[in-house]
Amino acid sequence: MQELLRSVQANQEALPDGPEKTANLQWVARRLAALEQADNAADLIALFGGVRFHGGARNAFRGMLYVYVAAIPHSEGQRRLLCRDD
Repeated sequence: MQELLRSVQANQEALPDGPEKTANLQWVARRLAALEQADNAADLIALFGGVRFHGGARNAFRGMLYVYVAAIPHSEGQRRLLCRDD
């Protein structure tokens, strides 16, 4: 997961500067930080266990994005992984 997000980060950094690029880089940085601070593998598995990471980077990112948008956190750890501040 981290490798995929770092790849997305590198792709965004290659784009021309602008507000969308800045927002996308902040989005990725928050999720990378959350992954690096995760203290429970069960939360990662519960959220991202259904994402197919071996089907190509684009499909894997779509699966991850779906989780970030649609998943309902069932623990504080999952809430932090999803970067839900509310």
